Amino acid sequence: MKITASDIIKIFYKVILCRDPDSDGLKHHTKFLNSIDKIAPKLKEILYSDEFSDVYIKNKMQLNYIDFLEKKPKLIPLDGESKFYDKLFDCALKLEDKSYLEVHKRRFYDLICTLDECLRHVTKPRLLEIGPSVATRIYSVYMEKLNINTIDRPVHLGGIDEKCALKLGSSKHYNIDLNLQSINSSSDLSRQEEYDYVVCTEVLEHLTVCPYEFVEGIISILKPGGYLYLTTPNFFSHHNCKLLYKQKNPQELYPKKSDNLDAHYHHREYEMMELCEIFKTCGGNIVYSYWSDCWDEKGIEKLVPNCMFSNLVFLVKKLNN
Repeated sequence: MKITASDIIKIFYKVILCRDPDSDGLKHHTKFLNSIDKIAPKLKEILYSDEFSDVYIKNKMQLNYIDFLEKKPKLIPLDGESKFYDKLFDCALKLEDKSYLEVHKRRFYDLICTLDECLRHVTKPRLLEIGPSVATRIYSVYMEKLNINTIDRPVHLGGIDEKCALKLGSSKHYNIDLNLQSINSSSDLSRQEEYDYVVCTEVLEHLTVCPYEFVEGIISILKPGGYLYLTTPNFFSHHNCKLLYKQKNPQELYPKKSDNLDAHYHHREYEMMELCEIFKTCGGNIVYSYWSDCWDEKGIEKLVPNCMFSNLVFLVKKLNN
């Protein structure tokens, strides 16, 4: 049986790209395969295409996490997502705050729904937020009896002071350099079984500490049955994996000190299973652990598996022992 150039291209597509070629692609590739010496460069072209990298990476990532079962919450709408966003934007203290809230709004909606689920039956809940933002003001909008404490880095390192924290709804504020001190180093925070809920979102990746010690410190200030809600970027996001496939480093070079006053630089990003192991080792029971597409472009869920979404979300409960 004679094998034509068209047959070879169809085989390339099926084996490499896992699909049939479209008519334009078939014409484009077959016209160059008039002699056997053109097969190798054409094969190389397909192997180095963006489409192949997507197919290869997606299949590889799905295999890596094939035995991992996400624990996703069934989020109960508070008063409708659009109404929530209206209230969230009302929290803006200045114009640039609205840009920040627009980018982060999905993340805060998930956070507040989970917070409400965990604390709605607690009479006078106490919450500690590590790394407050203008969105901290939304907590009290939905939970009037909530007592909020906050921790931020020292003011000289770009953290907010107590006066600013009070505007956000905090009743007690601590300035602690968590790269040098443990979270329970303050005399007030050193007491065990203090908080019903600790929020730590988009903080861990900015720290240079041992994550086991950091998580142990948080769990030590939770009441038995208290919760830690933690989010952090997924190192194996679709964006990062594509760069790694091309042998490019997804980690940015450390910036000049003058360019990092807001401490935006990520010292270390994490992946799902290593953080699950850290939480279990530190005495936490994982209630929720899932990948979130809150940072991704719209429609990403149709293109990549969940394990390549950009953010990791965890709800961890302190054991009652």
